[in-house]
Amino acid sequence: MLTSNKMVINRLRTEFPTKDISCSLFPLCSGCKLQKNVRFPPIWKEVVNFFTAKNITAELISKEITEYRSKVKLAVRGSFLLPQIGLFREGTHEIVDMPFCPLHYPVIDEACALIRKKITEHKIEPYAENTRKGRLKYIQMLVNRKTNKIQVSFIFNDNLLNKNEIKFLEDLYLNSIFFHSVWVNLFPGSSNTILGDNWKLFHGEEYFEQELLGMSFYFHPSCFSQAHLSVFEDMLEYLDFLVPINASVLELYAGVGCIGLYMAQKSSKVVFVESSPCAEKCFKKTTSKLLSEISQKCTFFSSSVEDMIFPTEKIDVLIVDPPRKGLSKKCKEKISSLQPTQLIYVSCGPNSFIRDCNELLENGWVLNKARGFLLFPGTDHAEIISSFIRSL
Repeated sequence: MLTSNKMVINRLRTEFPTKDISCSLFPLCSGCKLQKNVRFPPIWKEVVNFFTAKNITAELISKEITEYRSKVKLAVRGSFLLPQIGLFREGTHEIVDMPFCPLHYPVIDEACALIRKKITEHKIEPYAENTRKGRLKYIQMLVNRKTNKIQVSFIFNDNLLNKNEIKFLEDLYLNSIFFHSVWVNLFPGSSNTILGDNWKLFHGEEYFEQELLGMSFYFHPSCFSQAHLSVFEDMLEYLDFLVPINASVLELYAGVGCIGLYMAQKSSKVVFVESSPCAEKCFKKTTSKLLSEISQKCTFFSSSVEDMIFPTEKIDVLIVDPPRKGLSKKCKEKISSLQPTQLIYVSCGPNSFIRDCNELLENGWVLNKARGFLLFPGTDHAEIISSFIRSL
């Protein structure tokens, strides 16, 4: 199901590079592993060999390879006089300052330039890895591709903000054209985890809207969202193709519900399971905008997959979209007990997918369709959607 908006976006991007990326920071920055022939990362050859051995033909779908990232998490280091915003070198906490990234939506780099200036003006101290002191640790940005407005989140190394920091946030929001909303995540201490649980909205609207295939979805900054929107739309269309009309659908690891809500248009009912604390209110905001005959088919459970007690009624299609580590032991046990007619696996980790796929095949499932999606051009990574049915 294509929308006119999607077709315009794709037409505007026809002059982007066909297979190679050029970046002066490569290979210092850890964001990219590849610059040449990025549409066919090495991991895809391994995936194709795996599928070929199963008599499955799978193509790899790709779209834009530059200016595609609508969501970023960037470290802030240096000093307030010379702030650095970027990614770490591979395997280190040594920052690579990124005034420009060919993968970012251009407005992200423009906003970062302004943030650097305001850090200096308001004397905001960046975090220092060696002393574990300093205030501003990270920045997260999510861009609305229609309006170019940004939901920006600043991660601070404390439980409270000082007066300079409050003025810094106010100045950014009131005196720039970039920001839809300004959030703060208060997360003191040293950790490889970027985000804590203490969120505060300082300026702007609580819900951030992103349109996908003509549907509006809403996001809190703590909720998972995809960075390559045009490829994710292709994924939604492929999932729509795989799910039969009038099927009852159960989606595990559902996030704010993008996949299941898009399927709800053709399904008899859809049940969502997600543990992220703010996902349910985003889901409810999205369903409040839908026609009642669609929203009434949708039920959301705020629970981990592992702890969820599932309804006893028959499920036709089970969709699993686990984290990169793949399916947990308990999730595999849930799949076995639910006995769906069809299992659709949305994988963001090819290696864990191959492991889980082999186990599913050993347990009586038959792999019948698969397709890859290049969500992160420049990396050695591919998303995989596969469909399984029960053996007779």
